[in-house]
Order: sequence, then C-alpha cells, then structure tokens
Amino acid sequence: MIHFQVFVSGLNFGSGENYAHLDLLMDYLQGLSGSCVEQSAILKHKTRVFFVGNIFSKKTKWDTELGETLAIQYAKNVSKLDDMLEDVAVS
Repeated sequence: MIHFQVFVSGLNFGSGENYAHLDLLMDYLQGLSGSCVEQSAILKHKTRVFFVGNIFSKKTKWDTELGETLAIQYAKNVSKLDDMLEDVAVS
C-alpha cells in the first residue's frame, strides 16, 4: 500500500472570518476534492498530516488591556481548529 504524508503551513488560523482556505484543506484531507482517480489513488492513502508552521495568525501588538481579549480569542481559535481536525480524524 502506498502511504503519503501531507505537510501544512501558513494557515494563519484566526486572522479573519473567511475560512474558505480551511474548508478547502478539510475537503482535501477528507478525500472529498479532486477527480475520482485522485480520490481513490492518492487522497484515500494519506497516513499522516504534519502542521509545520504559521498555523495561527500573528498578532503584532500586545497590550496589557488587550491581553485577556487576545487570550480568549486564541482559545476560541484553538477550539475551532480542534473541531475541524476531529472531523478529519473521524473520516
């Protein structure tokens, strides 16, 4: 059996409300995108997904007044990403 590895970088999760790129990634990881040949010959055989960098957006300004707000937002982003990855793990 052929095994593939997927390396993911530059998601910048939490940088805005537009998550179209994440939807495309999730479709790809679940084997829902591409032609029938791609789905059966390549996408269904992935065994590992590696997140290698820039998964979350970078906040350039850190202010003590905004610190708690940013921490709450980061926690929400991590929770959203966790939910998306759980969907991929189940499929």
